[in-house]
Amino acid sequence: QPIETNFDALLQIDEVARTCAGAKVVVAGHSDASGSPALNLELSWQRADATIDLLRAIDIDTSRFESIGYGARLPLAQGSAGDDAINRRVEFDVRRVEGE
Repeated sequence: QPIETNFDALLQIDEVARTCAGAKVVVAGHSDASGSPALNLELSWQRADATIDLLRAIDIDTSRFESIGYGARLPLAQGSAGDDAINRRVEFDVRRVEGE
């Protein structure tokens, strides 16, 4: 979905990262299964990194954000070519860092 659709959700993630001392936000990039596994892994990393860059561009402090790429290993749907779009995504996982 376009960023405009999820702007409120991004602001909520920002608030959690700022106000919870032990919070870390993992930005996970995913790809579809078309193409080689190596290319899909690279694309998923690029997707996660680009998301963090975009967050910085809208003045969100990303010092507690970390990117990771999973390639096509964790699909939401499988089966038809129509499933490709849903598998190309970015997910946010807010975690508590132990010891903080």
